[in-house]
Amino acid sequence: MAIIPLMRKMKVIRCFEREGALTKDTALTFAEAGIRNPGAFSQITSMLMSDGILRSIDDKYYLDANRI
Repeated sequence: MAIIPLMRKMKVIRCFEREGALTKDTALTFAEAGIRNPGAFSQITSMLMSDGILRSIDDKYYLDANRI
């Protein structure tokens, strides 16, 4: 994986971890988690979701703590 996508993946994970978005009840939008321009790397978001690291509910997202 190239360095920029890897950095973006780690940033997404860190932002959601920092904000405590680890369950359905604490799910956040990308903006609430402090992630700017979430559509810029939609493939990274898709990869995180297909790997089960990032989950979504009602247009909000949270990390699956068991998959990080």
